Amino acid sequence: MASGDTDGAVAFVLSGVTDLAGNTVSNVTATTDASSVRFDSVAPTVDAITIASNNNYDNDNTTSLAKSGDSVTVSFTTSENIQTPTVTIAQGTATVSGSDAVWSATIAMTDSDPDGAVAFTVDYLDLAGNAGTQVTSVTSGGNVTFDNTAPTISSATIVSNNAVNTLAKVGDVVTVTITSAEDLYSLASLTINSQSVDVAQVTKTSATEWSFTYTMTSSDTEGDLDFGFTANDLTGNSSALTYSSSLTFDRTAPTLSAVSISSNNAVNTLAKVGDAITVTFTSSEEVQDPPTVTIGGTSATVSGSGTSWSATRTLTSSDANGVIAFAVDFLDLASNAGTQVTSSTDGSTVTLDQTPPTLTAVAISSNNSASNLAKVNDNVTISFTADENIQDPPVVSIGGASATVSGSDATWTATRAMVSGDTEGEISYTIDFTDLVGNVGTQVSSPTDGSAVTFDKTAPTMSAIANASN
Repeated sequence: MASGDTDGAVAFVLSGVTDLAGNTVSNVTATTDASSVRFDSVAPTVDAITIASNNNYDNDNTTSLAKSGDSVTVSFTTSENIQTPTVTIAQGTATVSGSDAVWSATIAMTDSDPDGAVAFTVDYLDLAGNAGTQVTSVTSGGNVTFDNTAPTISSATIVSNNAVNTLAKVGDVVTVTITSAEDLYSLASLTINSQSVDVAQVTKTSATEWSFTYTMTSSDTEGDLDFGFTANDLTGNSSALTYSSSLTFDRTAPTLSAVSISSNNAVNTLAKVGDAITVTFTSSEEVQDPPTVTIGGTSATVSGSGTSWSATRTLTSSDANGVIAFAVDFLDLASNAGTQVTSSTDGSTVTLDQTPPTLTAVAISSNNSASNLAKVNDNVTISFTADENIQDPPVVSIGGASATVSGSDATWTATRAMVSGDTEGEISYTIDFTDLVGNVGTQVSSPTDGSAVTFDKTAPTMSAIANASN
């Protein structure tokens, strides 16, 4: 046949057939067995062709992804019946099934196949042997992408909702945030601090932005938190990853290991109005700045840092006499609250005393045989008792001159020898005294028992002398 011949059934005429007797057979134009030959000079074409994978891991029903082990199928129809075609998919020859004008070819993907769009070729001949043009692309739908690579994570961070987001305490929520280099389908096998996390805690912000949360409990182990997860891409490739972090879980309340209270009074266990009271303390760990301290029920000024602190307050007349109360409230850096401290660890206390001392007993006497009289060189003594311990020594004058004072605490005596220069008459005296805290008592110049001593330095004279005999 030639290219100019007409397509269709091949016509023929058999004529001029004569037998030996000279009989001529009529022209023959058909076979006796109904056989025929058709002339076909038109190459076949592929009318429709698609490619699909049996992978639907992401449940989107697009079957556009494949990984190793998945089957990829090319399905096509032709313009006419064809011979069994030859189909390649990716790097191998596919298994072909079908007949006439409807065909499919399938291959299982392998680890050696390259990532990316899955290439294919379809070569085919019609029944007459005319070759169709090789087909390498679909007529509808999309391509299949081969993805055999585990997903990579660009960043994975963990923070706490604590005021310090690198610390967490019991009840705080920690959040792991993940950014992936490709779209993910899901996260699984979630852990924080080696504890399983419910997948219900996962939030998908976008295909590449994910997070999950965990609330810290009292049974969690203290220290830097680890976390992990399995990232699944849309094809079903997985990456199981674990991370360490510098987010520290602290469930231990701080304590104060050294607490002391003192006054700037000369006697640091006592205080009067205007004195400054200082509470010093050391914590078992670094605490938040500042701790809250009250002294005598009023806020104190706190200074310090880390684990060493002091709090100071100046007393006023509105403060109550007695042992000065204080309270220290404190939080560690993770906001664990320490138990309020209201007493010292070294037994120290400070007592506020804003009441001036008084003398409860005062008496004056002489060592003269008449104790209410004194002459030159007689010792005059004042004995007195205070209602509280007073400073050593109190200041006493007798007859206008300093006396020698002895005694201690609340019981005292003051003595002075009278001299010729002293003025005759009832001997005057003064007692000035201050309690231990510095409150000044009212000067005392009279006895409590009515006692008095009169100084007499004049020798007696004879006003009349007579001598007589019997």
